[in-house]
Amino acid sequence: MMFYRAVAWLPFPALYLVAWLGYLLIYHVVRYRREVVKQNLSRAFPEKTDREVAKLARKFYRQFSQVAFEILKARRMTPADFRQRVKFINPQLMHSYTENSEKSVILLTIHQCNWEWMLHGASSELGVPLDPVFKPLHNKTADKLIFDIRSQFGSRPLPMAESAKDILRRRREFRIFTMIADQSPIRGERSYWTQFMNQPAAFFLGTEAI
Repeated sequence: MMFYRAVAWLPFPALYLVAWLGYLLIYHVVRYRREVVKQNLSRAFPEKTDREVAKLARKFYRQFSQVAFEILKARRMTPADFRQRVKFINPQLMHSYTENSEKSVILLTIHQCNWEWMLHGASSELGVPLDPVFKPLHNKTADKLIFDIRSQFGSRPLPMAESAKDILRRRREFRIFTMIADQSPIRGERSYWTQFMNQPAAFFLGTEAI
C-alpha cells in the first residue's frame, strides 16, 4: 500500500518514466501473458505479419503500464485535473438527462484508454456522481484501493452481485450507472455468445435485463 500511495504523489513526467520501467519489467523480464496477447492479436488481425503483431503487443504493454500508473495517480488528482485531461463530444446530450430528469441513465463503455479517469471526468463534466458497477478483485488490498479511487468524488461503486437489488430499490431516484461492457462472464453465469474480434466471445446480459 505504501508503494501505491507513493506513486500517487509523483509528478506526471516521473510517473511516465516509472511506467516505462514497468513496461520493460512485465514485457521483457516477467513476460506476463505474452503468448496469450500475441495469440489474441493474431486472431483479431489475421492480415498482419508476425512482426506487426509483435509491434502491436509492445504498444499494448506500454499502454497497459501507463494506464495502471495513471489509475494510481488518480488518488491525488482533483476534478479540475480530470476536466483538463478528459474531453467529451456533445456533452449536451447527457445534460438533457441530468437536468430535472426522473429517468436514470446507463452508460456502457469498454476497457479502452483510461476508463477510471473517464468515470471522474464524466462526473466533473456532468456535475453529478456516477455509480460504477464492478467485479470485485481477488486481491483485497487492490480491491480496496480501486474502491477508494472510484468513490472519492461521491460515486457509489456497486458490486455486480448486488447491483440489481440496489437499482431496483432506488429505481425512483435519478442515477447514472456506468458498466464496462467487455467484461468476460465466468463459467455458469448467464451470457450471450457471438463473434467478436474474429473469435467466439461471451457478453453479460445484465445491462439488457436492467
